[in-house]
Amino acid sequence: HNDCVYFTNKLLTLGVEYRDKFPQDENGNDSALKVICTFLDAVPTFRELADKSMNEMIDFQKAQLSELISPRIKYIKEALGSNEGVIEWTEAETALTSGIYHCRHLSRVWKTVLSHDVYGRTIGSLVDTLYKLYLDQIIGAKEISEQATHFVSALFRDALKSTSEFFGSPKDVVEATKEASRYCSLHHKFTAIGKFMDMTLTDITMGLSDGTFQSVSSSELTALVLAAYTDSPRRRSLIQLLRAESNK
Repeated sequence: HNDCVYFTNKLLTLGVEYRDKFPQDENGNDSALKVICTFLDAVPTFRELADKSMNEMIDFQKAQLSELISPRIKYIKEALGSNEGVIEWTEAETALTSGIYHCRHLSRVWKTVLSHDVYGRTIGSLVDTLYKLYLDQIIGAKEISEQATHFVSALFRDALKSTSEFFGSPKDVVEATKEASRYCSLHHKFTAIGKFMDMTLTDITMGLSDGTFQSVSSSELTALVLAAYTDSPRRRSLIQLLRAESNK
């Protein structure tokens, strides 16, 4: 990838660099080669090669990340209805640790060889894969006990703290989090659902107004409310509000 990017940049100026080195003809006129000396036609080819090699590497690492995590969290959505810690919760924590370790190893290698922006987009793509694996399970749960909400909240906080360190110094949490949100498209959604787990119905209603759940769809938030809270007038009112939002 880096070789192709180098050749791409070099080809943009190579013609200009050597154009004036062609000798004039016997009449003192510029050589015809001076006019046509350009390598721009080769630039798209090298750009495509760079993109292809990078995308293949990312797809391979995404597959490895999924192999590490998916089997261990396969049944977590059914286990969230439990009123006490179960083996599925422990497996979900272990899977997160394995996924973070895998990403951290890649982060240390890639940070030294990729440009800042390419590194951010690359590791951000992997972090999004990790986020999505957990989000799909949590949002798909039919029942979430109070104990499970505390578990998920803590799990998501650990994930956010660990992944933000890939984008900045642990000593500057604010800047690291800002960079993480820049390169991870699911960062805001993951953060919002983590916060949801510690909220009351009143808090959630207020969150709709202040933009906390801007990245979460009304149908997803409705599913979470139905799973995490027992039937009550306040819950019915919130569900009605969410369904009204989804119909707009």
